[in-house]
Amino acid sequence: MTAPTTARFLHRHPHGFSNVVEITGGRLIFITGQMSVDADNQLIGANDFAVQVERVFEQLVAELAAVGATFEHVIKLETLAVADEFSEHMYTFGEIRNRYINVDNPPASAITLAPKLVHPGALIDIGVIAHLPN
Repeated sequence: MTAPTTARFLHRHPHGFSNVVEITGGRLIFITGQMSVDADNQLIGANDFAVQVERVFEQLVAELAAVGATFEHVIKLETLAVADEFSEHMYTFGEIRNRYINVDNPPASAITLAPKLVHPGALIDIGVIAHLPN
């Protein structure tokens, strides 16, 4: 008999994430950080933070779908962003993010700020961990 699968989202933070997510059973899915690039690795939305964030979340939707998951399954959101851009547009980031994540049980989240990202012109890179029940 397979052990039951549970996900508990605890200690919700007022900025839209959970401080603790506890998982038992099921499958864990790790999706590497996505940047706003096309299939040829060309940047989409140069100098436009909102366009890049939207593109990254849409890419994450596609990557999650590849394993039969949605943002309802995301338990951890890991964001790497250009410091100056993120500081100027953090509310834009939150508004776009909230259109994708489960706002009733938001994932644990981390945001790391850097002077620049590896891909020239990229302003944000987001990876996720998702949990699929048995």
